[in-house]
Amino acid sequence: MQKNVTQGSTVTATQYFNGFQYVDGVLQFFSHDEGYVNNTVVNGNNVYNYVFNYTDHLGNVRLSYGVDPATGVLKILEENNYYPFGLKHKNYNMSQKTYIKTGGGVVLEPCISCPRGYQYKYNGKELQDELGLNMYTYGFRDYDPAIGRWNVIDPLAEKSRRWSPYNYCVDNPIRFVDPDGREIKKIEGGVSYTGNDAKIAFMAIRDEINETGGVKVHFVEEAKTPNIYKHTLDSFRKGKPSILHYDNDKKAAAQRRYQATKNYPSRGAEGLQRDEYPYASTFEGGAGANVAYVPASENSRQGLLELAPLYKTMKQGEAFLVLPVPKDKEPDAVPDPVPVSNPIPVPNVSTRDVGVGVGVATAAYITYKIIMAAATWECLGCGAWALP
Repeated sequence: MQKNVTQGSTVTATQYFNGFQYVDGVLQFFSHDEGYVNNTVVNGNNVYNYVFNYTDHLGNVRLSYGVDPATGVLKILEENNYYPFGLKHKNYNMSQKTYIKTGGGVVLEPCISCPRGYQYKYNGKELQDELGLNMYTYGFRDYDPAIGRWNVIDPLAEKSRRWSPYNYCVDNPIRFVDPDGREIKKIEGGVSYTGNDAKIAFMAIRDEINETGGVKVHFVEEAKTPNIYKHTLDSFRKGKPSILHYDNDKKAAAQRRYQATKNYPSRGAEGLQRDEYPYASTFEGGAGANVAYVPASENSRQGLLELAPLYKTMKQGEAFLVLPVPKDKEPDAVPDPVPVSNPIPVPNVSTRDVGVGVGVATAAYITYKIIMAAATWECLGCGAWALP
């Protein structure tokens, strides 16, 4: 496939061939699983440099980085921050670097007027910035992030009759993507991690919570208490809070439990018990709680084996986070030791680069919180989080 752009008397031809991209017949880059390989022509020879992309759960390219071949130092080529519908933030972190031919070699340096190069950004789609269009190509349609709308109607509009045929992702671009401009897809699991990355991410989230208020975590694991897990998700969907505050007053807890369950008759003969959320043992419990019948064995497990030990570590009014964990996403029972230092040699990076790295880690945590909030209205038991 070829795209021709005419500006005045200049015609620029971009060729696309199975992940390889050329401009006027000269190879610019080709893709790999974690980013792309940049090509710079030096004295008639192709010089290749690997570039790696940090992407979020929506496929947005947030950070591109590579090694400067002249110094061996890891450098950031570009940082991208987006509004929810894809418009890129401006007026900060705007500097870009690119691989530039110098003498008989290549260096990674800032550039004022960089060649177009790699333009894949929001949702991993290519930004068409020629002629000032600034639209993303999705395949069947082009998308304008400035207004959050497509440029033509949905070719499958009959499948979404409630919505405008120009709308993007039913106005929820944090939870859905549209891979080719025809039909939205739900992002299953939000942000996901595997292996040591999962353990490190889990510890980072725990430490972040502790450092910003000492909030403890109660995991509701689908594998152990599947009915309570579904009930908890349903409670979030109905707007119940995910952060609760412990009350050690047993009489007050009993009164809240009565207020929450008085309209729900006992079904003990069927092996079922009433489970209320928020819990009666918290200040948020009581009248208006979401109540469901769950197996007595699950209710006992949560009360005796999970909440009771947690409450023993807590003071009156202390907060804790209720976190549903989908099946097969639980932390390892006996996790492998996490190394205190990175076994991969880390090149010297500037203070600014380190700051960006910290910012990315913080952004990952904020993204996780956003996904958790967005999932509160999702389907019962759909498994909104992918946690370690």
